[in-house]
Amino acid sequence: MTVMNLINELRHINGKEPLINWNQVLNDHCLSHTLAMINSGEVDHAHKDYLQDYGEIVWRCNFMNTWDETFRYLIFELIGKSEEHKKILLESQELGYGIMSDQGKIYITIRGK
Repeated sequence: MTVMNLINELRHINGKEPLINWNQVLNDHCLSHTLAMINSGEVDHAHKDYLQDYGEIVWRCNFMNTWDETFRYLIFELIGKSEEHKKILLESQELGYGIMSDQGKIYITIRGK
């Protein structure tokens, strides 16, 4: 199961249409931000001037038993239970994400508008 599939599953559960506009350039920016978080050891948001009109979700969690279990936990238990972050996933018509692992930790950046 991919992060995109899980976000669309969350959208479906909440009565939203699946998102089909996944922005590859935005994915690349999110991946760069995720790598920067790993390199700094800090989970933080990009400067708001850089984000322009995009909302941003950043998170870090421990790797679980499988990638599917870890991704589900991230999307449904962490991000999906934060109303501010969930709103970005449900209301955005364009999304991108970057996800990486480092030393048993999973880092993710999601941006949308």
